Parts: sequence; structure tokens; C-alpha cells
Amino acid sequence: MADMKYSYSISGDFPNQAVAPGKLAYQIEQSSIASAGFLRVDVPDQDGDDCDIWFDDPLSAPDQATLDGLVAAHDGVPVRGPIVIPEATLAPQSSKPGQAWWDPSVGAIKSYNGSDEKDLICGKYLDAYYAGGGQSISGTPIDIETDSVRITEPLIFDKVSATELEFVRAGRIFVIGAVTVQQTAGNGRTITRGALQHRPSGGSYAELPGSGARLYTRNSSDGNFGTLILRCALLVGVGDRLKMVAQRTDGSGTLNTTSNEVNFLVEWQPE
Repeated sequence: MADMKYSYSISGDFPNQAVAPGKLAYQIEQSSIASAGFLRVDVPDQDGDDCDIWFDDPLSAPDQATLDGLVAAHDGVPVRGPIVIPEATLAPQSSKPGQAWWDPSVGAIKSYNGSDEKDLICGKYLDAYYAGGGQSISGTPIDIETDSVRITEPLIFDKVSATELEFVRAGRIFVIGAVTVQQTAGNGRTITRGALQHRPSGGSYAELPGSGARLYTRNSSDGNFGTLILRCALLVGVGDRLKMVAQRTDGSGTLNTTSNEVNFLVEWQPE
């Protein structure tokens, strides 16, 4: 059976006219409808109003009522601060190897391996893509948009805009950005350049060394598209932001990104 979409108006159905997609996904996963085949939450770009929530199969009437209630109670404020896990779901603090417990003083799950404590937060991923129409690329740098999120972890990542990703926890990240560009008009040979930019909390954006890539397109009918692969690894702090940028650096061809072929994949690990 085809995936089922349940659409809600951000301005009409959400109490604060705002959606934090990662937080809403987490709330659904923690609810009674988590077993109903929940897939993802898609939010629009800055001009849209629909928030689409996807499931494997149609929801029953009681499950849809639960989903309506989650939407009506969602405050749209991204998660900040420590992870909250009910203590009853974890083993009590113990010096026995393999035992785990919630340590509220540091906001983390801890284990004891016989000699020291270990933070058990493992790798987390964010996978965002662009499902809308292509963006136009010119001689002026533009921020590359992603309007949908397939995988997210609200306790680590916060998708603060169509172009920016903010980190809620410090850690080590590996990033791969893929931006497919097509020359839609013009016979001039054209070069597109893309890169990743990082903004420390409270600072300004700057290109990450080694993250840049160039793409050569010949004309609008022969060798007219390709993919920029942007990658880097770095340490990030709380409040740091990341984005992809691109511009035409040579030639005069008309360039556009390609729908569903722009990807922003981030892997996070604790320091």
C-alpha cells in the first residue's frame, strides 16, 4: 500500500503557527501511534503552509484523533538542553559492568565498565533534501535550500530555516552535501562552485577549508548537468550552524538545482 500523508496547516492547526519537525517527530515516536508505521515529518520552505506527516498505512480513526491532538498541543519550539529519559526505564546506578543509569547532572546516559563511566550517546544522523522546484544559481552566492527532513534527532539537530542547520549538542560531525546542477539555457561553457559554510555560535559564516567543489557544464543540451559533492569533518559547539552555498563562477549559462537531487547528510558523534 502507498504511503499515507496527513497534512496540517501551520497557520491554522498549530497553536503557535510554528513547527519544529524534529521535535514533532520525536513526540509522535513517543506516543501510542508510534507503532502505526510513522515515517517522517515534512515541512515546507519559507513560502509554504502545509506540514505533511507520513505513515506506512492509513491511520485508524482513534490513531488519527491522537495525531490531531499531538498537532494541537505542539508548541513549535525546538528542543534545547539535556535529554529527558524516564528513570524507570533504566537500570539503577551500579558499579557492575554493563549497568546503565540516567545522570541528571550531565544530562546523559552513563554506564560503568569496571573502571570508569562512559557516555552512551551514540551516533545520530540528519538527512535533509529538497523536494521543491529548482533554485536559480547566478554569479552571486546563494544558500542552498532543503525543505524536507527524512531522519532527524531533535536532541542533536535543529533545522532552523530552509538553509541552516543548528547543533543543540557539541560533538564531532561528518558532512556530505550533494547539489545536482543543470544548465537549462545558454551555449557557453559554465562553471559552478559550491562549498560548506560554518558559523560558530555568536559568530559569522565562513567557508570550511577543503569543502569546496567545482562543476563544469558545456551547454544546455550536451554535458548539461552534474553533482557538486561537498564534504568535511569538524568539531561543533552548541549553537553552531552549518549551510551549503553555490554560485556561478565562470560562463553565462542559466543554472538551476534539480528537485529531489539536493541532499544534506550529517553524522554526529559525541566528542
